[in-house]
Amino acid sequence: MSNNQNPKKELNAFEQLIIGAKTEGVTRASRRKFMQGALAAGASLAVASSIWDSEVRAATPTNGGSLSIGMNTATVNDGFDPATMNTNYHTITMFTCRNYLVEIDENNQPIPELAESWEASAGATEWHMKIRKGIEFHNGKSLTAEDIIATMNYHRGKDSKSAAKPLFATVDDIKADGTDAIVVKMKSGNADFPFTMSSWNLGILPSDGKGGVETANGIGTGPYAVVSHNPGVETVFKRFKNYWKPNRAHFDSVTLVAINDSAARNSALVTKEVDAIMAVENKTARFLKNTPGILLDDVTSSEAMTMPMFADVPPYDNNDVRMALKLVIDRKEVRDKIFFGHASLANDYPISPIMPYWTDIPQRAYDPDQAKFHVKKAGAEGVQLKLFASDAVYPGTVDLAVLYAARAKAVGINIEVVRYPTDGYWSDIWLKKPFCFSNWLGRPTPDAIYSVAYAADAPWNESHFKNARFDELLIQARGELDQEKRAAQYAEMAHILYDGGSSIIPIFVNQLFARRDYIQHGDKMTGNITLDGGRAAERWWRTG
Repeated sequence: MSNNQNPKKELNAFEQLIIGAKTEGVTRASRRKFMQGALAAGASLAVASSIWDSEVRAATPTNGGSLSIGMNTATVNDGFDPATMNTNYHTITMFTCRNYLVEIDENNQPIPELAESWEASAGATEWHMKIRKGIEFHNGKSLTAEDIIATMNYHRGKDSKSAAKPLFATVDDIKADGTDAIVVKMKSGNADFPFTMSSWNLGILPSDGKGGVETANGIGTGPYAVVSHNPGVETVFKRFKNYWKPNRAHFDSVTLVAINDSAARNSALVTKEVDAIMAVENKTARFLKNTPGILLDDVTSSEAMTMPMFADVPPYDNNDVRMALKLVIDRKEVRDKIFFGHASLANDYPISPIMPYWTDIPQRAYDPDQAKFHVKKAGAEGVQLKLFASDAVYPGTVDLAVLYAARAKAVGINIEVVRYPTDGYWSDIWLKKPFCFSNWLGRPTPDAIYSVAYAADAPWNESHFKNARFDELLIQARGELDQEKRAAQYAEMAHILYDGGSSIIPIFVNQLFARRDYIQHGDKMTGNITLDGGRAAERWWRTG
């Protein structure tokens, strides 16, 4: 059952009974108890048996079998180095073979993973983190504080090229407190520090014993160990026999299969070449949903589509031009025509309603008259722009660009849509062209996305946005432990982006993936990253 499906009508009368049965699990005693309760409530034997098989048994994890997932964004450069990760394929690979200090659960909340607990000093300038004992890497090495420290230093080092480096901007020093604890001292307060350790590129790596880490072979403490890796083709894993989490990692083996073409992924799922696929195209989702034996998962997320404009390049350095471009996009039309309803409206700042500190600002609507006002105020009538687009961002991105250009022309803005091939878009266009499309995986907190993409010195500041007050608030909110004050600071930051930011953010894209009906998962899934927060291999199971 997908997250957004309603229960079958018969389930309403037995809701509590079913919940209780799922909690107890599948045993002879639990089945007998369920059947007796269902019959007492007026169900027929056939209906009770059907509900037991389809709802209770399917919801009970079982061990064994294999999982193969059709993946997109695969390249011949795929590897295991988290510092160079920038694709979905990399991300799912990391969550399959490595653990993190912090996990994001099915309620999109941070919970301890390798960090057993943590506490902060006043002002969040010092963090004490207790590391779990008895955890083993795939090569037999025991996890210690040395591995945690080496991983952090790998990303935050002076010469680091890691996209995670800004997450450590406030870290002054990291020291071991024995073998099973660390102390992290901050230059300034960081109330989110433990939560940011759930970031997809911060899987814990084994220390090489010399202050560095081992990255090349995919060794981690995660649920599956790497068997083979053929870049751009497939990655094969086997269950790590000494995995430390109970009732997790149910498959004997997992294979990530590179299938960049959407139609080919669909075909592979229909023909059972793979058991699940990611990145289902919105326009073909209905076809898969109506195909016998296939279940579609449609999960509300914090993954944002963005349209960055270089704020230091004319005419995008004029906020009236930027405002006109924000007003001329019909977000509801984008959601309904391009994403076929599998998205939620965004409001030109990257914090979604499923994230903490979301700010409720009146939704910006399509307003061509107001857009004309800003075009005239900027003296930009008839301005000529180039918008670079590729379906490498999302399926349908080029169609969206064409639709958007038509809307813009009506207010005196002429947009030439430059269609770019899928291959090379992220290396040739993103961060290099002044107006293009982009996407961002969900982050657990506002600081995690603001630090890497919106701060003036952020390495992936794709729109060249710079605002002194925004940067000031970013530092203040990062160290603020008073929740009301912190909420007010993030609200002001949201308004700064809403009123003067240099990115159009029209949509939060639902996580849309599909699976054969013998692949099951819990009733709720994490929405920050596709495939259940990237942890399908760890959390899901096979029933047949």
